Amino acid sequence: MTRYRLFFLILAATLSLSAQERRSALVIGNGAYRQSALKTPVNDATDMSQALKAAGFDIVLRTDATADAMKGAIREWVARLKETKGIAFFFYSGYAFSYKAKNYLLPIGMESRGEAEAAAGSLDLEELCAELERSGLSLGILVFDASRPSPFPSSGYANIRGLVGIKPKLPEYLVLHSAEAGQLSAEGVGRNSPFSQILLKNMASPGQDILSIIKRVKTELSQATGGIQSPGLEHNLRRDFILFPGSMAEYLKPAIQGSNPGFGPSQASLGHLSVSLQSPGVVRVLSRQLYLSAGSSLPISGLSAGILSIDVEYEDGVIETKQALVEAGKTTSVGFSYKPGPLPPPRP
Repeated sequence: MTRYRLFFLILAATLSLSAQERRSALVIGNGAYRQSALKTPVNDATDMSQALKAAGFDIVLRTDATADAMKGAIREWVARLKETKGIAFFFYSGYAFSYKAKNYLLPIGMESRGEAEAAAGSLDLEELCAELERSGLSLGILVFDASRPSPFPSSGYANIRGLVGIKPKLPEYLVLHSAEAGQLSAEGVGRNSPFSQILLKNMASPGQDILSIIKRVKTELSQATGGIQSPGLEHNLRRDFILFPGSMAEYLKPAIQGSNPGFGPSQASLGHLSVSLQSPGVVRVLSRQLYLSAGSSLPISGLSAGILSIDVEYEDGVIETKQALVEAGKTTSVGFSYKPGPLPPPRP
C-alpha cells in the first residue's frame, strides 16, 4: 500500500488511546474465487488492517480465506474480545448473500450448484453476531464491502444485492454496507473499491467521530458513482466514537518542525501556506499526507522561506504537483482545481 502507508505509520507512532477502551479488529478480504474473481478485496482488507492498526486496534487479518480459515480467524478474534472487552471492528470485502432471511459471507474455494449448498458452506453472520454478543463488548462496528452481484448467475440466488437485518444485540453497534439495499457496488478501476477507497481516505481525518466520517463517505461515494451508490447504515450509537483522536495540527507539527532544523530561524522569518482542493484527494507535503474533502483547505504555519513541493493524489489515481514559494511573514495560497470524471457503473 503506497497511498496511506506513510500517513498511517506516522499516526501509529503518535496516537495515544485510553486503556479503558481496548480495540480489536477482524479484517477479511476474499477475491480469488474460482468463478467471478474480484481484484480489490485483498487490497481493501490489507489497507483497512493498516488503518485500523494505526487507530489502536489489535488486528486479525485473513485474505483469500477458505471456510475453515474464516472460522479459525473468528475463534482467534473472539478469544481476544472476551479477554479485552471494549470495542470490536469487523471488516469484510468479497461476496456475500442472503438466503431464507439469513446472511452469509462466501469463502474461497467453495464450488456451489445452488443457494442451499452455498449457505451450508459459507460463514453465517448470525453466528458471528451471537459470538460478539457473548463477548461483553461495549461497541461493535461491522463494515461490509459486499453489495455485489452473484458470482453464480445461473444458481438463482434470491438476493445477492445486500445483506439484510444485521442488528447485533450489543449496548452500542454500527453496521455499514457499501450500498443500500437493492443497490450494487461499483467495482472501480483502482487498487480499492470506490467504497473502501473513500472510506479509508475519510477515516484518515483525525478527531472526527465515525458518524461524521460516514456522512462524508455517503456524499462522496454518491458523487463518484453518479448517484447510483450510497452506503447503507444501521446503528444505535449514543456516543461520539473517534477513530483517530487528535487534530490535523498535531500530525503536521513534526513535519513543520522538521522544516526548521534545531531551533530554526526566528518566527519573523517564517512563512505560511494554505492548500485548497476542488476535488477530494490526499495532500502530500513536508513528508506528511492528509486527506482533504472537496472544497476544503489546509493551513500550514511556521515554514522556512523557500520553494515547497505539494502533491495531490485524486480518487482516480491522477497525481497533480505544484511548487509554492513560501515568503517570510506572508501566506501563500495554492489551489488545486482538477476534477476527476465519474467512476464506471457496476457490472450487471
